[in-house]
Amino acid sequence: MPEASFLDRRAFLQAAGLAAGGLATLGVDRLLSGRVSDWSFAQTSRALVESLSPLQRQNVMLPWGHASRGIVSHVACMSEAPRVADLLTVEQQVLVHRLYETMTSPEQRQRFGRLVGLEAGGLDPCAIVLYGDPFERDGRDFQVSLSGGHLLIRGGGMTEAGSAFGGPLGYGHQLGDGVPQLPGNAFAYHGDALNGLVSALPDEARARALVAGAPLFETTVQLQGPGGVFAGLPVRTLGEGDREAVASLVDTVFSCYAETDREAAWGCLGRNGGVEALHLTVWSDVGLYDDGAEWRTLAAPERKRRGDPYWHVWRLEGPGAVLHFRGWPHVHASIHLADDGGARQHVGETIVEATRLYEAPVLRPMLQTALAESVGETLGYIAGGVPARFVPGPVTLSTIWNLDPFDDEVGVMTIRGDAMAAPLRAAVESQGEAIDESRLYRVAMPGSFAGDAELFGEPEGVEATALRTRTAYELWIRRHGLSRV
Repeated sequence: MPEASFLDRRAFLQAAGLAAGGLATLGVDRLLSGRVSDWSFAQTSRALVESLSPLQRQNVMLPWGHASRGIVSHVACMSEAPRVADLLTVEQQVLVHRLYETMTSPEQRQRFGRLVGLEAGGLDPCAIVLYGDPFERDGRDFQVSLSGGHLLIRGGGMTEAGSAFGGPLGYGHQLGDGVPQLPGNAFAYHGDALNGLVSALPDEARARALVAGAPLFETTVQLQGPGGVFAGLPVRTLGEGDREAVASLVDTVFSCYAETDREAAWGCLGRNGGVEALHLTVWSDVGLYDDGAEWRTLAAPERKRRGDPYWHVWRLEGPGAVLHFRGWPHVHASIHLADDGGARQHVGETIVEATRLYEAPVLRPMLQTALAESVGETLGYIAGGVPARFVPGPVTLSTIWNLDPFDDEVGVMTIRGDAMAAPLRAAVESQGEAIDESRLYRVAMPGSFAGDAELFGEPEGVEATALRTRTAYELWIRRHGLSRV
């Protein structure tokens, strides 16, 4: 940890009102001018940047256009990013905690406190990155990103990115895992608000909102703009009272954040057609009753007898907004709003231009091929959902990095045909291989998923590589573009 000179702690604490030490590097006069607990985001971020040593700046500050600024994740967005407690002095950590306070609403901060305390172990283990410089262009190209277990929160407001909150956010909570209605979960009330809305909808509207099949991955929040194609129920078709109920649901989601950020988010929504431009999708495959029965498996008479289940996965999407809530088996949720339909959402170098929407069904084969080719194999496997999509327009480095928000490495699994689990078997067969039960297969995949027996089966072994999956995807797209998708 970089060394710093300190004032007398007792005198400093009494004068500045800090919970832990003082920032001698900021100067006594400036700190004595007010309590840190009263400082705005701008004041606090400038104070933090001023306090950084050259070594700290080198590790924590990145250019405004760095591709990682566009990542949305429920783990640390950059595995190599410094952690708050590892890089910063105790005194600087006080400023980070104040930044966190300026990003959240006082009335809902305890909810974030519950997820930060349980999932991330507090703010100290969170990854911190400062993008841009708060002293340039009045801080318009500046952002603070804190990310860790089930947390991605940003400070910077309506920057030149054109996005509310500075870009896409992620939040979640583990409590209630695998139990219908998520008892004890800090964000179960978001799901409760949705279920209250759906139960009050007319039958025809409810039927339009329900969509069968696997839900989109929760980090698929790349905005489609005014030409987008949206599933589910168009909110504009609802009566005034139901539209107001949708607005109330949106406000419930926004309620966790600072008032200025909430106002900016509503402004983004308004400039893209308002609540009326949104579509509500509720995935019927994740409708569960208290006894664990699945709505999708029940016959119509039994559904009628039981009434509505609790809907766990839903999405509100429009030209410039995505609010995605996955409440099963626990909460992983994401938010993204922009004032221009997302025209400035693309971060980093443009690798290729997309002329149409590319989502999971067409991206999955491409990604599996990219993984296989990157390590000289013929088979690849992407388990679970595809975490991003390509919308018409630039496909930049940040979009490609979003295809692996976990910053994983490529692994190669060796497995016999008769030891394959059904999902892996189906993936291998989809790539033109007829399964020979006695043959050994080598399959490239994201390494962190290799231990999931339900997805893969029982392998002979897994070889680690030094190659990141993000890099494998990037190199493949640089080489082939989208012509093979």
